[in-house]
Amino acid sequence: MAEGDRFERSFRPGGWRKAYRRARMEHAQTSEVVDLLFHALSKTLRSYGGVPGFDSICETLDRVELAMKVISISAEAADEFVRGLGEFDRIARDELGHRFTRIAAKSAKALLAERWGSTDHPASGTNRELLAERTCVEIIRNMFFSNARLQLVAEHKIASSGRATIWQQEIEAACVPGLKSMADRLAKDPLAVSLRSPKRQLRRTSTSKLVDEVLVSVAGSNE
Repeated sequence: MAEGDRFERSFRPGGWRKAYRRARMEHAQTSEVVDLLFHALSKTLRSYGGVPGFDSICETLDRVELAMKVISISAEAADEFVRGLGEFDRIARDELGHRFTRIAAKSAKALLAERWGSTDHPASGTNRELLAERTCVEIIRNMFFSNARLQLVAEHKIASSGRATIWQQEIEAACVPGLKSMADRLAKDPLAVSLRSPKRQLRRTSTSKLVDEVLVSVAGSNE
């Protein structure tokens, strides 16, 4: 088996391999890769049963953040912060270390850490959407970018690891519009029972339209 084929088989089922194949094509459009990533994300979340424990993680995040706002910077706030981190770990254990629960717990820790000592807290009720968005980003990084970025450099599809990092940043930036929609859907359906990917960025072109475009091009070249 060729090394490239062996690597592609290392991707989890659910569409990640297809996204990688598109990404490694010389003239792949960013929008094509983004559409395939969202398709893979929604399909994988459905097959994994979504993010078990998501509600509990959100409730803990809200509670700890509220306590931190009330008591501000103090020993009590620090104790509450540490208890919150431990609670996220407990929720992940209760869900038997489910892969996406662990990712959501890690994302909640990061959100909490970013707000430590800050007076600029999000409006009430937005933690759920923020956590869903951060979780989606981390799942894509975990399931796709962690391997794809290195392999594209190894195959000389991207010149260097630095350029590969820029490539990832460009793809993630292009994901932002659809990510908001995806996060909103996950926040409302954390077990991904009926989760679907957002509207495609790149519209499909019908076969008849493609044929017409080719005929026009041929006719023009014969004039």
